[in-house]
Amino acid sequence: MGSEVNKKVGAKVTDNLFRKIFDSLLWTCALVFICLSVSGIFPPNHSSFSCNDVSIQHPFGGDTIGAGILITTLIFCPILVFFITEAVHYYPITTRAHFQHYYNQCSAVLKNFLLGFLYVFFVTELSKSLVGELRPHFLDTCKPDWSKINCSQGIISEYSCTGSGPYWLVKVDIYKSFPSGHASLSFYTSVFVSLYVQVRIHRTSKSHLLKSWLQLLFLSWALVCSLTRISDYRHFWWDVLVGSLVGIVGGILTVRCFVQNGFKFRENIEVKDKTVSSGKTKESSPNKPPDSHASDQERTVIEKHSAYKSEREKMLS
Repeated sequence: MGSEVNKKVGAKVTDNLFRKIFDSLLWTCALVFICLSVSGIFPPNHSSFSCNDVSIQHPFGGDTIGAGILITTLIFCPILVFFITEAVHYYPITTRAHFQHYYNQCSAVLKNFLLGFLYVFFVTELSKSLVGELRPHFLDTCKPDWSKINCSQGIISEYSCTGSGPYWLVKVDIYKSFPSGHASLSFYTSVFVSLYVQVRIHRTSKSHLLKSWLQLLFLSWALVCSLTRISDYRHFWWDVLVGSLVGIVGGILTVRCFVQNGFKFRENIEVKDKTVSSGKTKESSPNKPPDSHASDQERTVIEKHSAYKSEREKMLS
């Protein structure tokens, strides 16, 4: 009997170790590809163009919302929402066990948010590299050597850029119009945060508008990030549309597949707390006889919660 138990425990430990290694490998591969693609080490496809194509003759005026501002707001603002919301749920945090529940919940939500963010970023960069669509300001930034180009051929597939801009812009960025990364990442964040606050805020907030206000705030920021890409002549409208759809689908799939149970983790803790406090009340009441049936139910609930908690901690680890 003991040997069988040891075998089962050993098998579970091996499975958990294999899962962690495999998941870490997937994370690392996605992150490495993103770094190689953004830096230009993994070059994008160089598309052909026509000399008479007016859609790629717009001037380059820079970015209204740069990549640094985009990533900073899309990472730190949701983190702030997660930690404050969970702090309200767990307030007051008076014991070490209570703080551990708070920490586990925040870690679970943040981990899955970053996981989905990374995968949406990966899909976006992979699409950009494979499609290689020219940006609306391609000719202004590339400044092809017209002395070696014969426009009478129609489609120009062999050319060299002589632009004096930075390497990442002239050699890499001008071939990455489709889809919009600003749109995909901002809409992913908007969908994830909106679904999160839909579940977590309505039970604790004293304001009827706080949840809707947060959802509207993140949606508005996603629209600003997306629409300015068109007005800056950095993307075509279809690039922004497809990027938005990628972000929306990515947000829904992340919540649906990974964090649906995590959003409800606190509710199970509350059930246990109420059950334990109810049991103490009944035991301390001298006027009421003990109810063995109720005690059995309480023990059953607590046992189920303990099993759920151990399983949850394994998943988080």
